[in-house]
Amino acid sequence: ILEDDIDFYTSFDENLTLITEEIKLQGYNNFIVNLEDSLPRYVAKSIREKGKFLYPKNEMRLAGAYLVDSIAAKKYVEKIVQDKIHLPTDWFLNTLIQEGSVKCYWSHPVLACQKSLSGHFPSLIDQKAYGKFRQLNFWIQKQIKRFKSLFR
Repeated sequence: ILEDDIDFYTSFDENLTLITEEIKLQGYNNFIVNLEDSLPRYVAKSIREKGKFLYPKNEMRLAGAYLVDSIAAKKYVEKIVQDKIHLPTDWFLNTLIQEGSVKCYWSHPVLACQKSLSGHFPSLIDQKAYGKFRQLNFWIQKQIKRFKSLFR
């Protein structure tokens, strides 16, 4: 599931294939896999494993790019119909994850980023700045957070 302003990284196809292979190999079901670094937040180096792409988490990063299987998708729709949720998608998905209705995984590496958050595209929701300064600011934030993830 993708937002309309998503930007795929060059390794998207290859890494998505590796992620889907891991899902099949591990027999994962009832899941949401977060694929983006629009926030940005990263999997700590201390838990990364060679050849592994998915790491269990108890929250979404954002909801701009994610995989969801049919079991989790049905629970998603049932909860919306039952409770008439009026939350942004990422907050709503966090509710499902934290109540234990679905499992969440973060991908490492990340595969995409929302252009409205990286400064490459104007947001249609708010007046968030975009352009060269926002792009530079976002890039610096990502580098700092990636660096920090190496020491966690």
